[in-house]
Amino acid sequence: MLILGIQTCLPSGLVFLGEDEKILASRKLSSQSSSEYLLPLISSLLKKTNLSIQRVDALVITNGPGSFTSLRVGIALAKALSFSLMLPLVAVPTLDLIAFSLPVSGFICALIPAYRSSFFAAFFKKDADELERVGEYLFLSFDEITEQAKKFFPDEIVFVCFSADYLPRERPNSKISFFKKEVKLEKALLKWALRDIRAGRTVDPLILTPIYVSAPIIHKKKT
Repeated sequence: MLILGIQTCLPSGLVFLGEDEKILASRKLSSQSSSEYLLPLISSLLKKTNLSIQRVDALVITNGPGSFTSLRVGIALAKALSFSLMLPLVAVPTLDLIAFSLPVSGFICALIPAYRSSFFAAFFKKDADELERVGEYLFLSFDEITEQAKKFFPDEIVFVCFSADYLPRERPNSKISFFKKEVKLEKALLKWALRDIRAGRTVDPLILTPIYVSAPIIHKKKT
């Protein structure tokens, strides 16, 4: 099964082609360039693998939270491809993907840097490949998130971001640790997609909507 994956929610997006559990080719999108380069990047992947878009069997997309504009661009493209080519579509929340990609079990707090010194965040309980979100998606400062983490004590909690470069400064706490190794989002997204497709858990592209945790910032033009 050939799967096209699209992730435009994070500062660095990516697209990939995967077959079964193997990534055939992947490309990263530079920060803030998702809407401009997404289609050419997909075309280059297909050309690199000597495949056509008609060979794709299914699509997987991250549907937020994340960058407001890039998130909408990625979802719009995935919906159009799914509808026009009649391809099954899997949607994966971004924070869930980050937690799922972590090679550990236990309590996890996934983070995405947002704005105004705040983060999108969620707590999860992970056991091997089984992932359960505990509570709602959050938009809070890091201090507020660590305060919420205390409800899981005395269990230890691993904080993880899509890149260790975006993690806040670590605070001394014996119950909180930071995962600082690179997470393999494309492999996790492919694995999630294969699992959901085999289980029949796909979404209708006509009703797929982004996950928003906070209102977007609208910059008014100066007059």
